[in-house]
Amino acid sequence: RKIFEEAKRQGKITIAGGIFPTANQDYLQADYTVVGEGEQTLLELVQALEKGEDPNVLGLSTTKRRPAIKNIDAIKPAYDLLPMELYRDHVKGLVYSSRGCVNACDFCTVSPHWNRMQRHRSIESVVEELEMYKDLGFNIVNFKDESLTTDKERLFALAKEVKGMGLRFKAKARLKDLDEETLSVMHEAGFREIHTGVESVTHSFEKGVSREEVV
Repeated sequence: RKIFEEAKRQGKITIAGGIFPTANQDYLQADYTVVGEGEQTLLELVQALEKGEDPNVLGLSTTKRRPAIKNIDAIKPAYDLLPMELYRDHVKGLVYSSRGCVNACDFCTVSPHWNRMQRHRSIESVVEELEMYKDLGFNIVNFKDESLTTDKERLFALAKEVKGMGLRFKAKARLKDLDEETLSVMHEAGFREIHTGVESVTHSFEKGVSREEVV
């Protein structure tokens, strides 16, 4: 918030977007807040501002919510515009093979951010992006999906395609989805790190999930 305040003091136009701004639209006090998926909204917003027009575009906190993007395969990161060689030795590659989450925990801001649905990219599209990271010299790629293990059939198909690529992967998963077979398949495919969440260590503290879901 202080960064936005300083930017405004310097006469800059401030734009916020992402999961936190979507859930806390009034907190940052940005000039414009992009709600939910931002690719098309941000493009139209900047184009309107460049023309000096009133940016009354879909997807802002002051306008109607923009419908979810149907074909997320069409969203291609413009890595060719960045000096990726400056990053590869310091950070992991990042890839979303899906957007959203099938769960709807009351305490979580992820589900409303993604319009309370989950959409998958094609495996071919995901492999293409992984190959791009490999060509750029990255050794580790972080799957940023909210839970990569929800759809076992898709996970196993993906694991089959990435096995032998020479990359190492990390991912997020719910404990209930991790059985011996799943862990074995993921390890053979190159997964070496799995992040999982523990909602509570005691049933006396619950955050909006049903009791049987609390780990």
